[in-house]
Amino acid sequence: MSDAPLFQVRDLHVSADETQILSGIDLTVGAGEVHAIMGPNGSGKSTLANALLGNPEYEVTSGSVLLHGDDVTDWEPDVRAKQGMFLAFQYPKRSLASRSTTSSSRQYQPAGAKINQSSIPAAGSWAGCNGLKWTPSSPSDS
Repeated sequence: MSDAPLFQVRDLHVSADETQILSGIDLTVGAGEVHAIMGPNGSGKSTLANALLGNPEYEVTSGSVLLHGDDVTDWEPDVRAKQGMFLAFQYPKRSLASRSTTSSSRQYQPAGAKINQSSIPAAGSWAGCNGLKWTPSSPSDS
């Protein structure tokens, strides 16, 4: 078994639309560790996630991303996913605000809550599809 960390980011620099967004990000995650990336809006969290997963809209200008010691920086997103590196979203159950009330015949839904719940797989089932790309339908499709 290798002594390499489970996941490692070394001096990562990322740009999008010719604008540098991330400069010199370092991260090491060992087996069994849990890390959270938090910060205010615009601090680069989504950019980091997109770059780590190989989104072609984000360019890694320098640095490297290692998975089990292998440099995956230039791997395609589907190859990364097949090795267990992917992004899954948690879709919470419909909130009370989206259910009809007894005091009115109207249904109250928060903005953007018009989602076809049956078309959204659970994160576990999406993760289990072994790297196949899944694109959720837009709210207008429901």
